[in-house]
Amino acid sequence: MKPNQTVPLLATLAPAVAVVPPLLFGAVIGLGLIWLFSNEEKQPEAAVEVTSAQPARETPRPLAARWSSYSTRSIMMEDLAEVFEQGTRELTRPDAVAALQARGFGTTAAYQALSASGRFAQCFPVAPDGVLAWVG
Repeated sequence: MKPNQTVPLLATLAPAVAVVPPLLFGAVIGLGLIWLFSNEEKQPEAAVEVTSAQPARETPRPLAARWSSYSTRSIMMEDLAEVFEQGTRELTRPDAVAALQARGFGTTAAYQALSASGRFAQCFPVAPDGVLAWVG
Protein backbone atom coordinates (compact mmCIF):
# COMPACT_ATOMS: atom_id res chain seq x y z
CA MET A 1 0.00 0.00 0.00
CA LYS A 2 1.23 3.41 -0.87
CA PRO A 3 1.33 6.13 1.79
CA ASN A 4 -1.31 8.18 0.03
CA GLN A 5 -3.72 5.20 0.13
CA THR A 6 -3.22 4.63 3.91
CA VAL A 7 -4.70 7.95 4.98
CA PRO A 8 -8.14 7.38 3.38
CA LEU A 9 -8.26 3.86 4.90
CA LEU A 10 -7.53 5.20 8.42
CA ALA A 11 -10.06 7.97 7.96
CA THR A 12 -12.67 5.38 7.00
CA LEU A 13 -11.91 3.08 10.00
CA ALA A 14 -11.63 5.86 12.63
CA PRO A 15 -15.40 6.19 13.32
CA ALA A 16 -15.76 2.40 13.64
CA VAL A 17 -12.83 2.20 16.09
CA ALA A 18 -14.28 5.06 18.13
CA VAL A 19 -17.66 3.29 18.49
CA VAL A 20 -16.40 -0.17 19.56
CA PRO A 21 -15.23 0.60 23.17
CA PRO A 22 -18.51 2.23 24.25
CA LEU A 23 -20.46 -0.66 22.70
CA LEU A 24 -18.35 -3.21 24.60
CA PHE A 25 -18.74 -1.20 27.81
CA GLY A 26 -22.52 -1.09 27.32
CA ALA A 27 -22.66 -4.80 26.60
CA VAL A 28 -20.76 -5.62 29.80
CA ILE A 29 -23.08 -3.42 31.88
CA GLY A 30 -26.16 -4.91 30.22
CA LEU A 31 -25.04 -8.49 30.84
CA GLY A 32 -24.19 -7.63 34.44
CA LEU A 33 -27.67 -6.21 35.03
CA ILE A 34 -29.32 -9.23 33.43
CA TRP A 35 -27.30 -11.53 35.69
CA LEU A 36 -28.06 -9.42 38.77
CA PHE A 37 -31.81 -9.30 38.23
CA SER A 38 -32.36 -12.78 36.84
CA ASN A 39 -34.99 -14.89 38.60
CA GLU A 40 -33.30 -18.22 38.15
CA GLU A 41 -33.85 -20.50 41.11
CA LYS A 42 -30.65 -22.09 42.31
CA GLN A 43 -30.83 -25.81 42.97
CA PRO A 44 -29.95 -26.76 46.56
CA GLU A 45 -26.78 -28.75 46.90
CA ALA A 46 -27.09 -32.39 47.85
CA ALA A 47 -26.64 -33.04 51.55
CA VAL A 48 -23.38 -34.68 52.51
CA GLU A 49 -23.75 -37.61 54.86
CA VAL A 50 -21.46 -37.47 57.87
CA THR A 51 -19.99 -40.87 58.67
CA SER A 52 -17.37 -39.90 61.25
CA ALA A 53 -17.68 -40.81 64.91
CA GLN A 54 -17.58 -37.14 65.93
CA PRO A 55 -20.87 -35.25 66.05
CA ALA A 56 -21.52 -32.88 63.18
CA ARG A 57 -20.76 -29.27 63.98
CA GLU A 58 -23.29 -26.61 63.26
CA THR A 59 -22.23 -24.42 60.38
CA PRO A 60 -21.62 -20.86 61.52
CA ARG A 61 -24.41 -18.48 60.70
CA PRO A 62 -23.94 -14.88 59.60
CA LEU A 63 -23.60 -12.42 62.45
CA ALA A 64 -26.97 -10.79 61.82
CA ALA A 65 -28.69 -14.18 61.97
CA ARG A 66 -26.99 -14.97 65.28
CA TRP A 67 -28.18 -11.69 66.78
CA SER A 68 -31.73 -12.17 65.61
CA SER A 69 -31.97 -15.60 67.25
CA TYR A 70 -31.43 -14.23 70.76
CA SER A 71 -34.51 -13.60 72.78
CA THR A 72 -35.17 -10.19 74.24
CA ARG A 73 -36.96 -11.48 77.32
CA SER A 74 -35.97 -9.64 80.51
CA ILE A 75 -35.63 -11.10 83.97
CA MET A 76 -38.67 -10.15 86.03
CA MET A 77 -39.42 -10.36 89.74
CA GLU A 78 -41.60 -13.39 89.08
CA ASP A 79 -38.64 -15.24 87.58
CA LEU A 80 -36.49 -14.54 90.62
CA ALA A 81 -39.35 -15.51 92.93
CA GLU A 82 -39.60 -18.86 91.14
CA VAL A 83 -35.85 -19.43 91.38
CA PHE A 84 -35.89 -18.68 95.11
CA GLU A 85 -39.21 -20.56 95.53
CA GLN A 86 -41.00 -17.52 96.97
CA GLY A 87 -38.37 -17.10 99.70
CA THR A 88 -38.12 -20.68 100.95
CA ARG A 89 -34.85 -21.36 99.14
CA GLU A 90 -31.45 -19.73 99.70
CA LEU A 91 -28.82 -19.84 96.97
CA THR A 92 -25.32 -18.65 96.34
CA ARG A 93 -24.95 -16.24 93.44
CA PRO A 94 -23.45 -18.86 91.04
CA ASP A 95 -26.25 -21.31 91.88
CA ALA A 96 -28.89 -18.62 91.30
CA VAL A 97 -27.26 -17.71 87.96
CA ALA A 98 -27.32 -21.38 86.95
CA ALA A 99 -31.02 -21.59 87.86
CA LEU A 100 -31.77 -18.48 85.76
CA GLN A 101 -29.76 -19.91 82.87
CA ALA A 102 -31.86 -23.08 83.08
CA ARG A 103 -34.89 -20.85 82.55
CA GLY A 104 -33.38 -19.46 79.34
CA PHE A 105 -31.67 -16.27 80.50
CA GLY A 106 -28.11 -15.31 79.67
CA THR A 107 -25.20 -15.31 82.10
CA THR A 108 -24.64 -11.55 81.99
CA ALA A 109 -28.32 -10.76 82.49
CA ALA A 110 -28.47 -13.13 85.45
CA TYR A 111 -25.41 -11.66 87.15
CA GLN A 112 -26.71 -8.12 86.57
CA ALA A 113 -30.09 -9.00 88.05
CA LEU A 114 -28.45 -10.58 91.11
CA SER A 115 -25.82 -7.89 91.71
CA ALA A 116 -25.90 -5.92 94.96
CA SER A 117 -26.52 -2.72 92.98
CA GLY A 118 -28.84 -4.26 90.37
CA ARG A 119 -32.55 -3.82 89.63
CA PHE A 120 -33.61 -6.33 92.26
CA ALA A 121 -31.11 -5.47 95.01
CA GLN A 122 -33.96 -4.51 97.38
CA CYS A 123 -35.58 -7.93 96.91
CA PHE A 124 -32.81 -10.04 98.38
CA PRO A 125 -30.25 -8.99 100.96
CA VAL A 126 -26.82 -10.53 100.65
CA ALA A 127 -25.70 -12.42 103.74
CA PRO A 128 -22.07 -12.10 104.87
CA ASP A 129 -21.37 -15.63 103.64
CA GLY A 130 -22.65 -14.70 100.14
CA VAL A 131 -25.96 -16.56 100.31
CA LEU A 132 -28.90 -14.81 98.67
CA ALA A 133 -32.36 -15.07 100.21
CA TRP A 134 -35.52 -13.78 98.53
CA VAL A 135 -37.60 -11.34 100.54
CA GLY A 136 -39.69 -10.05 97.61
